Amino acid sequence: MRYLRTLLVLILLSSFMLAACGNGTEQVPEVEEPAPEEPIEVPIVDDEPTEEPPAPAEKLLVAAVLPSTTEDLGWSQSLVEGLLKVQEEMGGEESMEIAFTENMWNPVDAEAALRDYAASGYDIVFAHGSGWEAFVTTVAADFPDVTFAWGTGSDTFGLPNVFAYRAVAYEGGYVIGTMAATMSENGTIGAVGAVDAGGAHMYLGGFEKGVLATNPDANVMISFTGDWNDITLATQAAEALVDAGVDVMTGTSQIMVGTIAVAQANGISWFGNEVDSTSLAPDIVVAGLIDDYSVIVRQIVAERANGVFGGVSYDLTLENGGLRIQYNDQFDVPAEVRAAGDAAIEGINNGTIDPSFE
Repeated sequence: MRYLRTLLVLILLSSFMLAACGNGTEQVPEVEEPAPEEPIEVPIVDDEPTEEPPAPAEKLLVAAVLPSTTEDLGWSQSLVEGLLKVQEEMGGEESMEIAFTENMWNPVDAEAALRDYAASGYDIVFAHGSGWEAFVTTVAADFPDVTFAWGTGSDTFGLPNVFAYRAVAYEGGYVIGTMAATMSENGTIGAVGAVDAGGAHMYLGGFEKGVLATNPDANVMISFTGDWNDITLATQAAEALVDAGVDVMTGTSQIMVGTIAVAQANGISWFGNEVDSTSLAPDIVVAGLIDDYSVIVRQIVAERANGVFGGVSYDLTLENGGLRIQYNDQFDVPAEVRAAGDAAIEGINNGTIDPSFE
């Protein structure tokens, strides 16, 4: 993972530090734990940022440790796309270098990857894994000069070099649910999730609430496979939903590849989540919820440039542009489906609709 240039910089830095410190031993100062802070929303943005993040005086080194692949059509890819978008805004690789470590399903391996990047001189390290907070705190405490960002969550653990972020997925899930209920002809609507936790839990909870708010008599069938990565299980779950009579479906995480294939084979309308899934099945994908992580990446880069290494949590929402609904231009979306989605977005943003759930 290490680049030659990074190694040379580290050698020079080590020489300067030894010269400056002599034989003394550097000690990490104790960090006072601040009072817990409520998650904040980043400023509302348009699709195109009106103000680019400031380019650092030296190249910014950013790394992301991912539980799946960079092209998983789900959770990991959504962060990758956000990072690459900000990199382009900053002027490309000359201003911001990005490294990725993929398929870190094993927490031990994920922690080792975080520690490796921090020890190699990276400025910002993203820990993009639900349930990774236990070792994020340990690694962050050992490297106070490195900024860590972890999701999905809102706890910075009282550490001044940890940012937290999450997509408030129940907002988008609610909107997709209202559209799915409007689209459905028989009122039987299905969803396949991986593990009932994190963003998947929020999205599908909001989805069910949106369906039932639109059609209280609807039959919402949600199946969790219990595995983040098993496409075969997802395929089998989707087939079971088809056998049960669903005529509209959605899903979460990278296992969507299997569920979309089943939907396409049976001519069932599909609503995507996290990234644009149109390319997989343009004839059945109606629309999807897009997680635009460039909104929080841009903010974290700016904070780091201003000397703020962490201590803040961010939410991606419909209002601030971190969440958005993207329609498939190749699909003839009924006007009433668009209208249902637009009404749900307006209601969530003005506070007349509460998409949260217990």
